[in-house]
Amino acid sequence: MKQLQRKKSGRTVLIHISDLHFEPTTNHKDPIWASLLEDMPRDDADLLIVSGDLINSSFGQSSRQKTRDSFENVKSYLERVAERLAIDFSNQVFVVPGNHDFRGTGIGAFRKTAYDEFYKVFEKNFRNELIAPFRVAIFSFDSNGSGFLDLASGVVAESALIEAASLSSRWRDHEPSAWNEATRIAILHHHPMPIAATDQRDSITEFQEFLLLKNAGLFMTQMVHCGVDIVLHGHRHYPAFSKIRFPVDDREQVLSVVAAGSAGRKGLYPYAYNQIVLQDGDESYVERRSRSTATYAPDKTFVLSDYDESRRARFERLAHQNAALIRVKKYMRFETIDDPAGDLETAERFEGVIAYGDDPVRVLPSSVSGQTAYFLTRDYYPDDSQQVIRWVWDDKSAAEPLLEDGERRAHSEFDPPIGDTPISFRRLSKTPNAIHFNARERFHASRTEDEFISMTTRNAMELMVLSIVFPKSRFPQQLRVVVLNSEDHPDVREQLHVSRYFAYLSHASTAVLTVDHPLPGYTYQIRWSLPADEAAELQLTALDAGRATQVIGALLELRNDAGARAAIASLLGALGLAVDPGTDTRTLLFCYDDERGGLLLVAAGDSNAYDDTPPDFLIQAGRTIVGRAYKRREPVLAVDVGVHSSDAIFDGPLPFEKDDDHVAIFAIPIVFPKPHGRRVAVIAFVANDAGSSLLGLHDSRDDIRRVSELVETAFHEQIRPVLV
Repeated sequence: MKQLQRKKSGRTVLIHISDLHFEPTTNHKDPIWASLLEDMPRDDADLLIVSGDLINSSFGQSSRQKTRDSFENVKSYLERVAERLAIDFSNQVFVVPGNHDFRGTGIGAFRKTAYDEFYKVFEKNFRNELIAPFRVAIFSFDSNGSGFLDLASGVVAESALIEAASLSSRWRDHEPSAWNEATRIAILHHHPMPIAATDQRDSITEFQEFLLLKNAGLFMTQMVHCGVDIVLHGHRHYPAFSKIRFPVDDREQVLSVVAAGSAGRKGLYPYAYNQIVLQDGDESYVERRSRSTATYAPDKTFVLSDYDESRRARFERLAHQNAALIRVKKYMRFETIDDPAGDLETAERFEGVIAYGDDPVRVLPSSVSGQTAYFLTRDYYPDDSQQVIRWVWDDKSAAEPLLEDGERRAHSEFDPPIGDTPISFRRLSKTPNAIHFNARERFHASRTEDEFISMTTRNAMELMVLSIVFPKSRFPQQLRVVVLNSEDHPDVREQLHVSRYFAYLSHASTAVLTVDHPLPGYTYQIRWSLPADEAAELQLTALDAGRATQVIGALLELRNDAGARAAIASLLGALGLAVDPGTDTRTLLFCYDDERGGLLLVAAGDSNAYDDTPPDFLIQAGRTIVGRAYKRREPVLAVDVGVHSSDAIFDGPLPFEKDDDHVAIFAIPIVFPKPHGRRVAVIAFVANDAGSSLLGLHDSRDDIRRVSELVETAFHEQIRPVLV
């Protein structure tokens, strides 16, 4: 069998016809049938649905042979329709029986004979199926009553409703991805909702008591429990559309009921059928097509679900699909960016938190990600003093603060656990080195030139507010919202939807995104463009930018010039003695290589053993003490470095000195021109001696500032003149 796939990406198209009323002698070439066949959309349709009354089976001609011939004739026509639609008859056509298929002229009690003949011809087409490639689940029902006095009325057997409930549970449990993405459709012949235009009583057979679905209330309630979105039917030869909202727990489920009219009998309404378009995560609609003249033409269009309705249904389905643990009434996150370090101060507020399912939640997994960010423990502040919440880094994360993909994992422990009684709490944290201020540095960190703050909604949040406060002098000129689905692909439709609720206030240097029912598993980002490089970021003059570039070029050239490197080494050695006299402290000079995207060691004080070319090891901005000083544009001191093994990537030994157990590393960024120029170098002092005076700087900001000024002055007055 050919693998099923949709004709057009992102949507499934259903053709819904009903009430053909074929006889053995019905001629396919008659204008009624030729015009219907001609109108079928060859390039669009994915499925054909026939909701009953395929044959007429009138009194006086209702012999088994006549019934069989009628079914064979209508099947032959439907095969031509399937061929026209370029779909497979066995796998893409669904058929349910109507009262005329089982009863003489729809009211005589000849069910058994016709029943056998229907199933001989359409057994493969009367079925329930979850069709993942088409993102639909089909429930097919026989709505014909079996009693003589049922006449043309209908009833769906409770056994069929129980089977549907079992199927929906099985699909939900065993094929959750396909089930959660599927539009669920129920097909039957009889109308489960009244159709006002057909409430006529010209004869006893037109009385609603003899036409209706007797257990319509039970049927509709069961469809809601099965998660059905659309009910398709025929029977009254009148196309109709209704939309009903059912309360389910603390939400509403919308159920659309669509009648096809009749393709074979003209009554109160012309011949008609439906084309139903189901668009992934977007507006879905019914286009009614009718034949008032010789050919079919568009009649009316009805919206099955607009984007807001479809995404609300997707919200609950994705919550199940992503195994949401909690439901949050309101989530607010306020980010404040520090200048110039790029630290994030985060304040979060969770209101009305309950367990999503029946089981209490004791542990809530979390993860954070960033290529240069240094993630610290989150602190919780519950509204209820009896509630205890604790943030715990996972074991793997404790050994490796940043995984290869820049992610760090943790979990929160709740005592008592989250149940059905709402709780509220705050969470505060700080993330050093999180934000970059120019595109080149951002690209070197993560291969993207935009900066952003994002939120991945793993749980069911009814309202999310994400706010960013920028430094006054750094409010971006271009801000936008980006939305990624669970596969990290852009969802343009969701992006357009939430962008309506995005505001940025330049006078307050603030951007705010408000999202009603953010889709679980989705990532919502506030992105902004950055200046091209540091010179553009700082708005340096062309002269100053050129002079800074000249200094950087001369520093990088030291790696290839042993003579010049020796001269600089001598100056660095003297500087090391001035900063930390009487100890074996190494003085290292680093420069940022724009082409390679990291810091390189270009020279070392004469007490070091780098006689040949310095180690070719690249330090990313934000990593190790040296990278942190460069990224933060401020001096960084770490003491007892060898002890901080859990944070080694930030506080540990330099990567090319892994065997050393440093007691202190003090790194100072150098800018040119002073005092607000481009970063041209980092000078680091690395102490292994417990008597190092660097240890005494730990508790004195004044001493750190004094030593930093000493080092900056030495670079500009002694080292730079030798370079340039």
